[in-house]
Amino acid sequence: MEGNNTKRIKNEKAREYYYKNRDVIKLKNNERFKQYYKENREAILERLSNCKDDIREYNRQYYNKNKDKILERSKCKIKTPDEIAKQKEYMKEYRKKLKERMTDEDIQKRKEYMKNYRQKKSELEKLT
Repeated sequence: MEGNNTKRIKNEKAREYYYKNRDVIKLKNNERFKQYYKENREAILERLSNCKDDIREYNRQYYNKNKDKILERSKCKIKTPDEIAKQKEYMKEYRKKLKERMTDEDIQKRKEYMKNYRQKKSELEKLT
């Protein structure tokens, strides 16, 4: 019983220490990782590329093994024209209800959002 109690106290103290010194700890860890990455860059990149190849191979095998199930599931997700029409109708009604419930404050927020959105969009278009 006392072992669990001391463990709990240690955990609480460690948590308190972490929250007090969170920024310093993060900076130290960041610097430590950067140094480790500089020293072991090739090994890290090698492991990552090997992992990607392994994952790709695993996914290929999984797909070949469970092809029927996967294709069957994707068929279920395809909607009929009636379902699409029902969903469109539902969304029209939903948007109408939202407009009815909007307050003046919500309308102002929406106008501000759209103004900012259009400005960003025009800036991006100018860059391209």
